[in-house]
Amino acid sequence: MHSTPLPTSDLARLAQDVLAHAPEAALPINLSEQWLHCIARDLACGFEELEGDGSREDYLAAPLALVLHLLRGQGRTGEVIPYDDLMGYMNDFRIEIALELVNRTTPLKSTPATIETIFRQREVASELNEGPSPA
Repeated sequence: MHSTPLPTSDLARLAQDVLAHAPEAALPINLSEQWLHCIARDLACGFEELEGDGSREDYLAAPLALVLHLLRGQGRTGEVIPYDDLMGYMNDFRIEIALELVNRTTPLKSTPATIETIFRQREVASELNEGPSPA
């Protein structure tokens, strides 16, 4: 456990940095390092894997805003999304956030989601990028 409370993401700043732009800005590959880590933390707290300072709903607000922005980019506006489907999209988004963190922090590289492929069952190709070999 940690002794410092984990704050929720700043929704006003998220709106300015990401949501004010095209839906593709909400793809994990396009999130800044800071937003990627904040959203990963929010998802972990929202799914109660980490203890946070706010409620589960407080932590899920920013990831939910990103998921809805992405769905809008897929042309899914004005429709009612059943709760179970929405939670499925949130779980898909968690996986994509985790894949992007792996892409950025390890030599293992996987195919990032696009606006067309996110929230759809897709094959994720990965390869080990070992860099230059020693002389």
